[in-house]
Amino acid sequence: MEELDKIISDIYGIWAYKDSYINKTPFKPEYRDVYGEITKVGGDGIVNHFKEHFNEDTIFYDLGCGTGKLVAHIGLQYNVKKSCGIELSKERMTCAKLIKEKYCKDKSNISYIEGDMFENDLSDATVIYIDNLVMSIPIINKLVNILPKGCLIICRRKPTVFEFKGVDDDKFVTTYHNTKIFYLIKE
Repeated sequence: MEELDKIISDIYGIWAYKDSYINKTPFKPEYRDVYGEITKVGGDGIVNHFKEHFNEDTIFYDLGCGTGKLVAHIGLQYNVKKSCGIELSKERMTCAKLIKEKYCKDKSNISYIEGDMFENDLSDATVIYIDNLVMSIPIINKLVNILPKGCLIICRRKPTVFEFKGVDDDKFVTTYHNTKIFYLIKE
């Protein structure tokens, strides 16, 4: 366990603002290029709050995974069936691929996809995390509509069309501040 803690700490210690990881990929106008990260404390806080959803059958996606730290953390520490990050930025994906190669090479349950979340099949998802503070409400509503029934959707900004519940806890730490999270189990 001590070795795993060190690996996860090393992953979160990677400087995400290194020049080669700063986004230069042009985004669609409806997507905004703003960057912040969930911390190890934040990742553990989410898993602990929703522990009944994180097990060996979990298919976890981090949409807009950035450098992919949370994906590696969930895949390594919580022994989920699949932990996958999807990211538009080629530069941020460079860091995610480095994390995979250096820390998760032999872990088939951890993967990263460079691309648009709407151009990928999410039909197997059981848990979705998306840091959507700067995403438009229509984008989030579109996402909720394509996710499978029973999927736990965890986000930072409350979509207006669906009945998300809010949870305020000082354990949901990001690099920009402690934030409330919202969640919905899709019916």
